[in-house]
Amino acid sequence: MNRFRYAATALFLALAASAFAVRPDGPAAGEDPKQREAAPLLYLLPSLGTHGNVAMEIRILQGKRQLVREAVALPADVADGAAVDVLFTHPAELTRLRTLETATPGSLRFIALVQGRVVTDEPFAAIEAGGAKLSPEAAVGEIREVEVRAVRKPLVRALGKDPDCTYWCDVQQNSCLEWCDPRGDSCNQCYTWYNDCWSQCGDVCSDATTTYTTYTPTSTTNLGWRCVANSYPAPIGKRWDRVTVTYVVTNYQRTQHCDGNYTDTPTGSYNTTMTCWKRTNINCGPSDMLPDSNICP
Repeated sequence: MNRFRYAATALFLALAASAFAVRPDGPAAGEDPKQREAAPLLYLLPSLGTHGNVAMEIRILQGKRQLVREAVALPADVADGAAVDVLFTHPAELTRLRTLETATPGSLRFIALVQGRVVTDEPFAAIEAGGAKLSPEAAVGEIREVEVRAVRKPLVRALGKDPDCTYWCDVQQNSCLEWCDPRGDSCNQCYTWYNDCWSQCGDVCSDATTTYTTYTPTSTTNLGWRCVANSYPAPIGKRWDRVTVTYVVTNYQRTQHCDGNYTDTPTGSYNTTMTCWKRTNINCGPSDMLPDSNICP
């Protein structure tokens, strides 16, 4: 499955600093490749009533404030039981949303639109409960864009923005959000107006660009195992599994903006497979020494 994900954000709202698992040198040492960093949020697709390729937009809101927007390209004739793997490359954002929902149960809503038409408008918790019964293998679609807005606004004073100017922009945005309908485009207009207002407040810095890579494990095959002693002979050893792990690898370019926000844009995505020895915490009677090479990262 092609899971090339595009990530971007409006210039006026802050992305959470931990929105991605940044791994410039590969998977973290000792990580169980069978586990993703956050449990999948699988959204069971309703009957769409379409036969061609369609564009879906997923919005997750707290009250009327949009926290996440994800654009997904769905294939033609989606089969019954198919799902969208929401925020596949954003495990930290899934954790943030779940933390907010736990702190204030029922505060988050999940809205899905197809070509501007609302097909789902349910509590976030209901989508979680339904997705727990699904397998990631049911996931379809290609993510085209992910926009993440932080709960807190950037510290504009520390970045050289006129606090009186930005305060007035905040007042106007909050007033706009009081009457807009998050199921349509009127709330997006509020954010556009805020961006126009904010851009008139002077800044004293320039954008900076960096790159990074994310690794997301998708499957693991166990090829066998051996019992290894840290020193030989020893009464108790640890089991080492010989595994083949498949990862989705995505390269990103990050532009850090003067307003404290940043925009992440993918520059490439591919699958990679490695075969290696992985240490477990299972005790056993040792019979072998430590493998010489191909230790899992």
